[in-house]
Amino acid sequence: MSLPVPTPRDSLKTNSNRDNSDAFVDVESSSETAVSGSESCSTSSVSEVVSAFNGAGDAICSRETEASTPRQKEKVVAVKLGLSQRSKLKAAAAPPAVLLNKSEKQAQEFLHHSQTEEALHELIRCTALARLVFGDGHWKLAAAHSNLASAYFKLNDYARQAEYHCDLAKDILLNSQWLLCCSSTAEKGEVLAVLISVYLQLGLAQINLHKHSEAEKNLLKAGKLCADYSQLPSSDQSRGEEFEFSVLHVLGKVCLSLKKTDKAVIHLKKAIDMIEKQGRTAMLVTLNVELAQAEFTIGTEFSKDAGLDQLHKAHKIALKLYGNEGVRVADVAHQLGLAYTNMDNSKSQYAEDWYLAALAIYEKALGKSAVQTILLQDELVKVYIKTGRHEEALETLRQTLLDKMERYGDYSESVADAYKLIGSILLTLGKVSTAVGMFEKCLYVEKLVFGDGQKKVLATQKTLQLIKRNSGSGVKQEKFKS
Repeated sequence: MSLPVPTPRDSLKTNSNRDNSDAFVDVESSSETAVSGSESCSTSSVSEVVSAFNGAGDAICSRETEASTPRQKEKVVAVKLGLSQRSKLKAAAAPPAVLLNKSEKQAQEFLHHSQTEEALHELIRCTALARLVFGDGHWKLAAAHSNLASAYFKLNDYARQAEYHCDLAKDILLNSQWLLCCSSTAEKGEVLAVLISVYLQLGLAQINLHKHSEAEKNLLKAGKLCADYSQLPSSDQSRGEEFEFSVLHVLGKVCLSLKKTDKAVIHLKKAIDMIEKQGRTAMLVTLNVELAQAEFTIGTEFSKDAGLDQLHKAHKIALKLYGNEGVRVADVAHQLGLAYTNMDNSKSQYAEDWYLAALAIYEKALGKSAVQTILLQDELVKVYIKTGRHEEALETLRQTLLDKMERYGDYSESVADAYKLIGSILLTLGKVSTAVGMFEKCLYVEKLVFGDGQKKVLATQKTLQLIKRNSGSGVKQEKFKS
């Protein structure tokens, strides 16, 4: 009989150098091998294996001194390394139910201390041990797969692994028809909670994999199950409300991705109402920003005004929670700047004010070479160009060029784009020779990054040829867009 506990860890180590998207399949199949014949598993049989293994180990160790050739010594040492697992085998002599309880507690402790890999190892053990203890079709095995899926997605952003384990859990629950054969309403509540969690996590994973239509279907199923769960007399009300909020929140985001903006607005407003009743103010910042994005996507004047109201509300809440120098405050200010940028030129001053407010916080809290700082300065440059303030745009671009080199490297797409934009502004100002130098630098970096025949490289090359030809023939300089 194969021992259940070491197998998942050993499988994970064996497959650690493979592509992350395939590794979990090997882990799962290894754990299935480990638990084959699990119904006949007993403590005495485990003890016999341990005893035999230990006896063999003693015999091998006694031969170490008898090994005369280097090859014989290598073999002895290799086997001794395997014997280092002896203590683990002794621990495995405990009943599987005890080991399962221990692994569950250990996983929670690792999760609490943000020890990602260790937590995943223990959760993989839990799936193998749950199959040993409960059997292949039990809802608690589905719960173990659900927990593992959640860890894969939340800790490592492994969406494919999460989708795979959610599908396993869903098949167990639906094929075994646990909802029809529960022994009590309390057990039915637990089964429903696992199924809701599975559909919810499946939706989240599929959004990450850009399977938005499938994600919406699974989230709608989770929403229906939430209603069933809340009607059970033994249900946990706070748990049910958390499920309902999560489903509404994620549904809002997936509907926005599917351009079902009216539905997205409805779902997000319901989520905001729930959070306001619960007094969870911190979540309101994120929800109001997402609702504003949905309103802006609708595109009517009324919806744009509503979106601005939501952003101002989010900024007010963020100020109250995080103070004047909070990064979250800067994030909302950045969104407000973007909103005003997309309006007519009369709102450009508002956009600049919000960008500068956010920039001051980012530079102080994160530094000048932080990604948020660089992206914000690029937006500020767009405002300067839109309002005809090319000298200010040029000065800002030159100041941020070194920061981009520090963040992304001297030969990066971001640096190439900066050279190109500087060149375009110089053309607008009539400084052709300097502009040509910038476009040549841009072309050089783009060739290093993309290669000679790439579409972007060819476009830059064509632009550069046009500039040189027109300037050489005395044609009046025009603005060339990058």
